Amino acid sequence: MANGTTVTRSGRERGRERGAELIEVAITLPILLLISVGIFEFGRAFQTWEVLTNAAREGARVAVLPGAASNAAETRARAYMQAGMLTNEPSATVSVDQNVSVSIGGGQNATASRVTVNYPFSFVVLNPVARLVNPSATAGAPITILFDNQDSVTHNFVVYEGEDDSGTEVGRSDDLDEPAQSTVELGALAAGPYFFLCEFHPTLMTGELTVQ
Repeated sequence: MANGTTVTRSGRERGRERGAELIEVAITLPILLLISVGIFEFGRAFQTWEVLTNAAREGARVAVLPGAASNAAETRARAYMQAGMLTNEPSATVSVDQNVSVSIGGGQNATASRVTVNYPFSFVVLNPVARLVNPSATAGAPITILFDNQDSVTHNFVVYEGEDDSGTEVGRSDDLDEPAQSTVELGALAAGPYFFLCEFHPTLMTGELTVQ
């Protein structure tokens, strides 16, 4: 006949177990929230990127048409953003350059048009959740830079993703040929390095911006 064993736990031990469970929840809940919200937010960011890419493409198609009005490309790009339900469209900037030189092979160049769309995107829910995990985190927060030209020489301020100007352009100021200021809305940037320069002095005026 087997002897039965009885285990008795005191109220203090049960209290310790409940306390350990609360600590586990406090540690894991922010991480689970970050993962869940991240899936939603990055899906929204990708959808916005697709709309902006197509808006720039539609603007470029209009820009190459013979006799197109000077503002036709921007109007078409903005109409596409509105159709794509981008609520910050009025704050977006659309730049059109119809005199871009591109190589077509054989040492020959052709004139093309380039349409650049900058949109102030920001994460709605991800930022507060990220700060639960890392209170000092700033990645994903909208960034605004005030470019201040203090002399009478023409300058501008252009920011690229990555460590040089071969990356994607994420923002630019106006070209200032006198003492003045220009606001650069970079929107929400992913963590990592960003390169900036003055296009009029590309070998002298450069630098790096780090988002973390």
